Amino acid sequence: MKKLTVLMAILFVLGCEGQQGPKGDKGDIGPQGIKGETGATGSQGSQGPQGLQGPSGPEGLQGPPGVPCTDCVNSASIADEAVTSLDIANNTITGADISTSTNLNIASLSFSTPITNYISIPGYLCVPTLDPNSSKQFVRAQGGIYPQALGGINLLCPLVLPHGTTLTNIRFSFKDTSTTGFFTLGIERNRLSTSCISNTLSCLNDAGPNMYPDPNLLNCTLNWTIDNDNCSYNVRVMIFSDVAGNYIFTIFYGLTAVYQVTSVP
Repeated sequence: MKKLTVLMAILFVLGCEGQQGPKGDKGDIGPQGIKGETGATGSQGSQGPQGLQGPSGPEGLQGPPGVPCTDCVNSASIADEAVTSLDIANNTITGADISTSTNLNIASLSFSTPITNYISIPGYLCVPTLDPNSSKQFVRAQGGIYPQALGGINLLCPLVLPHGTTLTNIRFSFKDTSTTGFFTLGIERNRLSTSCISNTLSCLNDAGPNMYPDPNLLNCTLNWTIDNDNCSYNVRVMIFSDVAGNYIFTIFYGLTAVYQVTSVP
């Protein structure tokens, strides 16, 4: 009987369905996983459309007026061509300005600004104009020329300048420390043809007791265009000495001719 009761109890447990228990609480969030690797770079996108053109800038200021010029050359290579005019600024030509592998034939050069040049003539190169019957003598010494005998001598100094130039000044260098001695200085233009007008320009005519230091520079201003085709030119110097053979008082050292060039034929 006891065995039968146990068996029935077991059958009862197996045959009956149990009721569902209550829902459990929500669990905690688990820890963060390990960071994954960086993905590969994607392909480049296509080019975007061109932007719109910006507005035009303001108009610039007008430049200065140009300098009129005919066939001016600043820097050029000229081959097998005839240049009728070549304008070179500042009247300066250096080795880097003009170069040629053959002959450079120039008919003439003109300068917008005159170029001043000088030529000096020592006094001892001047020629005394002595009368063959005169006893007056001269001495070339002490860097100049002076009378040896009591009295005076006349000197002619040839003046040779380039044709077409302008003679502007003659500067005389002399000494006269005598109260009775004196100098006469002048410039002469002489005729070679009827196209030349003779002229004499007196620069100093001192027959008085004036005394001049050593050396004295006397400037004579003129404006003669040199015409060697029709004229010749010279300087005339007359020295009178009251002390024979004594250069301490009167002596002519020489002269400097100042002339300007505006063109080279």
